[in-house]
Amino acid sequence: MVSHGIPRAEPLLPDVQAGPYVDSAWLSQWIGFRLYELGGLATLPLLHASLVVLTGALLAWAGFRLTRSWWAGTLAALFWLGTTWFQLQVIRPQLAGSLCAALSLAWLCRRNLSPQGHAVPVSLAGVFVLWANLHGSFVMGWLWLLVATGCAWLSLWRTSPVGQSFPTNQRHQTERLARHLLWGLVAALAAVWINPYGGQLPAAVLDIAGNANLRDLSEWQPLRLSTTQGRVFLGSLALLAVTGLGRALWEWRRGHPVSRWFRSTPVWLTLCGLLLALATLRSARFIVWWGPLGGLWLATLLPRRTCPSWSAAWWRPRLVWWLLPALAWGVAVGRSPLGTWRRTGPPVPVEQLVDPQTPLALGEFLHTQAPAGRLFCPLEWGDYLQWKMPQSEQHPIPFGSHVHLLPTHLWRDYLTVVGRKEDWPEVLDRLQIETVVLDHAGRSKLMAELDAQPGWGRVYTDALGAVWRRIRVSPNH
Repeated sequence: MVSHGIPRAEPLLPDVQAGPYVDSAWLSQWIGFRLYELGGLATLPLLHASLVVLTGALLAWAGFRLTRSWWAGTLAALFWLGTTWFQLQVIRPQLAGSLCAALSLAWLCRRNLSPQGHAVPVSLAGVFVLWANLHGSFVMGWLWLLVATGCAWLSLWRTSPVGQSFPTNQRHQTERLARHLLWGLVAALAAVWINPYGGQLPAAVLDIAGNANLRDLSEWQPLRLSTTQGRVFLGSLALLAVTGLGRALWEWRRGHPVSRWFRSTPVWLTLCGLLLALATLRSARFIVWWGPLGGLWLATLLPRRTCPSWSAAWWRPRLVWWLLPALAWGVAVGRSPLGTWRRTGPPVPVEQLVDPQTPLALGEFLHTQAPAGRLFCPLEWGDYLQWKMPQSEQHPIPFGSHVHLLPTHLWRDYLTVVGRKEDWPEVLDRLQIETVVLDHAGRSKLMAELDAQPGWGRVYTDALGAVWRRIRVSPNH
């Protein structure tokens, strides 16, 4: 990207790509590469920690703008952190999308509109321009903007019967909010066109979401309640239900009418929360977007708590919002590999910067041997090996995390091999695979079958995986 500009084809999958290539995360990748150039791998955990802390701070701010309670805003941020912690353990451009989502929610959660006309919609347009170039999840922002706008105009229509008008302050505020949201929606829809691909980007994002290959990945499948993520999701629903019941009892004991029990929760937030909860059950991937909405929903169900009268200036919410994230960010920097290097001097070993399951030694072996022909490897290792080994027509690695770019028949061939179906040896022959890489975790049976398969020989083994090469018999023997 730095040398040749925005890629028009997936640079790591040049010979198997199906259809046009739209890199919806090109800006995130460019920023990551520049930081890698500046300080090596140690800068990436620092970037990751900074994005997590900043996203949490923005969600706390959004919760405060919605409830006028710093405690409620803090719980909204903690709710997001708890429900998405499993996803946050991976450094990827999706977190940049979460940051932009928090910015858009903070815009939606404000209670008072500025008297200036379109200053705020313009700022929202800037958020969506950034979002559209950082990650393809900007369509989620479109969703809650559309729902919020529809709810505002429906509320305005309900208070404005045909032929009558209500020149009250409340109607004026509702009309102003509806127009403001409409302009914000228009700005958000138009802003995403400012990207290297123009109008191709929204269509490509929707195509990726509907790609059939992704349905075979666990994070795109229906959420299994027996998994850790499933139990966390059930716990978040239970927390909301218990809090909602407590709010109802609290309002009932004070003699408030039923219509006022949940008045502090905006209708658009309830609808979006329900939509994202259902979407999470259908596809585990959506738990990333359920987290911030569920947190804000929880914040609105809590009773308001004002700051104590004895609080000093430092206790004021606006200062505390940024003081706590600043302290958390300082701790993250100090404990990060970059902070360790600054304190101790010697560079941090690569083994401490990557996941323990990263095949470092195996990748070094393949890099030095430079095997000819196609290489078959687990999907989880594909991206690392593609980065570690120079890609060329002589030794391509056709399988990586971008499975939506693979032709359907090639993806089915991959599943045939890893699933140990009857014809998996014929698939390796048909794909002209010369080198096979497998990991011990979950593929020990396939390893044993490959060891017993004629024409293949194991050439490398370590604690994480092994490498096989195709054995060619000389015509003279």
